[in-house]
Amino acid sequence: MTNPPPTASLRLPLPTDRPVYTQLSTDFYPWTEVLTDLERRQDPEFSAVMDVQQDDRWARFVWVRGAARGGVGAGGRDVTLEAAMRGLPRAQVSLVNVDPLVAEIVWTCRTNTPRVLGNTWPAAFDELNRERFYGALLSGPNCSYWESGRVVTGALPQSGVPCVVVSPVSRLDRETFIMFWQELIALTQRANPAFSEAWRQVSMQLSAEHLVLDPFAHEVTVSGGQLRVEPDVSLRELRPALLAAYQASLVRLGMRLADLPTANLRQHEVWVASGLETV
Repeated sequence: MTNPPPTASLRLPLPTDRPVYTQLSTDFYPWTEVLTDLERRQDPEFSAVMDVQQDDRWARFVWVRGAARGGVGAGGRDVTLEAAMRGLPRAQVSLVNVDPLVAEIVWTCRTNTPRVLGNTWPAAFDELNRERFYGALLSGPNCSYWESGRVVTGALPQSGVPCVVVSPVSRLDRETFIMFWQELIALTQRANPAFSEAWRQVSMQLSAEHLVLDPFAHEVTVSGGQLRVEPDVSLRELRPALLAAYQASLVRLGMRLADLPTANLRQHEVWVASGLETV
């Protein structure tokens, strides 16, 4: 059996407020110097996107909080930096520092297919706010990055212009997503046995906004630190509901996510896709 062809890459426009260097020619600043510069910048706070272009060929590389996510080429295939150096010896290199959330969206949406919104801008704002949208909103040359239905950074569409969106949530496997949250909630319950009761209380308060949290519907429940989700609850409903209830439960108990032993969970792709970077 042959592997299916890769999906064409989606090269999302980046925020322009934190450039490191732009269209730096390797004819004058050789690849060895570029590598030295990248090594010098590596630290736990380094989140950036590097674009490499030579004629119509290009590659993009992403770092999130000091960890290299990888590289992708125009054809949608993963590419290493070494391969890019060989294949694009006379390239123009651009490096931009970005918010970790932006870097994660850029990487996880690299082969996503955009979805057309039913409304033009600014009516589309209400649609994105209702679904607690997480991802990128594109319209012509403008691109903005969103978390929990609010704009984090980027350029918004012009009035009356159609919009499309891409979201890491569309790439997530539902079972993997739920298992991640089950582990996080169990970990939190071990740290504070009152967590499940706090969850029950905040779920009642939040159920008007997130219907799946209605404790009488039993669609999403936490008992004894165990998360249970009914099969018909969609990821689009589940993601904002879990985030809202978890954050409200921590606040009610006076807990901080940063104080919990979540080092391994933070490396999981679901961590950022869940919106936990904002908690």
